[in-house]
Order: sequence, then C-alpha cells, then structure tokens
Amino acid sequence: QSFMHGSTIRVPSIDAVGRTKLFGVSQGMEEIINPRQLVGVGMQRFKEGKVTESIELFDRADESVPNLTPYLWQRGISLYYADRFQEGSNQFRYDVKVNPLDVEEIV
Repeated sequence: QSFMHGSTIRVPSIDAVGRTKLFGVSQGMEEIINPRQLVGVGMQRFKEGKVTESIELFDRADESVPNLTPYLWQRGISLYYADRFQEGSNQFRYDVKVNPLDVEEIV
C-alpha cells in the first residue's frame, strides 16, 4: 500500500519494533518507492563513484524487506570500496548461503 504525500509517493515499512513508518528516498523530482528501485539507484550511484550513497540506498532496501540481506551482493561490493572489509565479507557470506555457486563471493 502506498500513500500520496504532496506530489510524491511513499510506501510504508515496518521499523524494528513493528511500527509502520513512511519510507522513501528522493531521486531528483521523483520518489523511489520500492526496494528494487532502491537497489537499482544504489547500483547507479556506485557506478558514479558515490559509494557511501550507494550503501545508504542498499541499507534502506534491506530495512524495507525482511530477508533481503542475503541477496544484496551489490552492497558487499560497495562496502569493500568503502574500506568496510568485515561488513563486506559478512554481506558476501550471506549471499553464498543462498547462492553457493557464485564464485565471486566465495573468493
């Protein structure tokens, strides 16, 4: 379910204690309204060299969808480039659990 707020759309997410909160990230004039978009824009920000911003977008996608963490291998790459090696390693370990044949994460 989404909510109109002015000219933007916000989607609800559930915080750590189970409260619904409005969730969205501004992307210029449009609003990012789902985790797939957050990941896509996060990947674009990484390509643009905006590594910290890409991590923030991946984190928001992860916060909005239960059980998404193992599938955010892109977050692991961003963490690596941000010199956050342990966190990146942990991200890749999650990915290998759901995708054990993906050799990039195994190495």
